[in-house]
Amino acid sequence: MPSYDDAHDEPRATPAAGTVTALEPQKKNANRLSVFIDGVFSFGIEQDVLLDHPIARGSELGEEAIRRILEDDARLRARRFTIAYLARRARTEHEVRDALRQRDFAGEVVDHAIERLKNL
Repeated sequence: MPSYDDAHDEPRATPAAGTVTALEPQKKNANRLSVFIDGVFSFGIEQDVLLDHPIARGSELGEEAIRRILEDDARLRARRFTIAYLARRARTEHEVRDALRQRDFAGEVVDHAIERLKNL
């Protein structure tokens, strides 16, 4: 699944493969980590993503591994959003889908979040 630019619905290139040189908490959201590859910021992820993708300083990440990490991060963020969104009041599936799309989640991520909610 491609990453999506926050301002556009166009796929972004997967960050370049390489060696993880740092994992740092983000300044605005301590629950997210900035991942630096070969000394350059590459992407941000939720800390919980590390449970399924245990990466650390010195880890080698290929493009496929990065793609899977970013996909799992998007799915986690979508699930968290839907839980908070539904906690305020009951919503229709259509409302939830629209809210996720307005936040620029990719179609596959939206479908996954909806299916997960239905299963719960």
